[in-house]
Amino acid sequence: MAAIELGLMPTGSEDPYALRRAALGVVQTILLHKVPLRLGEFLTHVHVGLRERGFRGTFAYISRGGRPASVDAAIDFLRQRLRALLLDRGIRYDVADAALAVSADDFIAAEARAAAMHGFLSDPGFGRVFVAYDRASRILTAEGAVAIDPALFEHPAERNLALASHAATPAVTAAADAGDYTAALRALVPLAEPVDRLFDAVLVNSPDPRVRANRQALLREVVDVFRRVGDFAKIVMEGRD
Repeated sequence: MAAIELGLMPTGSEDPYALRRAALGVVQTILLHKVPLRLGEFLTHVHVGLRERGFRGTFAYISRGGRPASVDAAIDFLRQRLRALLLDRGIRYDVADAALAVSADDFIAAEARAAAMHGFLSDPGFGRVFVAYDRASRILTAEGAVAIDPALFEHPAERNLALASHAATPAVTAAADAGDYTAALRALVPLAEPVDRLFDAVLVNSPDPRVRANRQALLREVVDVFRRVGDFAKIVMEGRD
């Protein structure tokens, strides 16, 4: 952390202080021993401790999300080492990115998400899950309602998707919270058909602004359920536009 505070981040092939190797060792230790570590919180304590002892780095104290920029830089650096480790294990780069995008600074969860998604690629359900997420996420805009109003549903397909989402959410959440991302993926599969039926049955961006905002809110809820497992927008599927 002190080296990063001093702006000694490796560039290109130059790494005179072997920070990449040290960072890889940190990542491997976290994963091997399943250290339940939130890196943002931990590195912030390190940063504060260094400053309390009079250490002043050259890294500007610019916060992003309430954290020092040096902490974010350290997390990003470690995340790149984790990504490289996942690729060395045969995980597809897009799957690694999908897992890392939603795991923030929880590397144990990122590893488990990536392994589950990689293992699920050959399952017929994965393609269905991806297409459902892709269709739902691509049409989202900023005009979705704050909450879904069932009274504004105009077609059974809307109600059916809402029911499917409410049924899937606790199952996906429970599996994800337990670190069983394969089970979470399987719990997403039943959402695929209701999503497809909605797009076949209605015009999501209805001319009626209230109906449109309600349908947007419904699809945003569905996308949020999917993102409890991974950011499927990172996945590269053959034939995707």
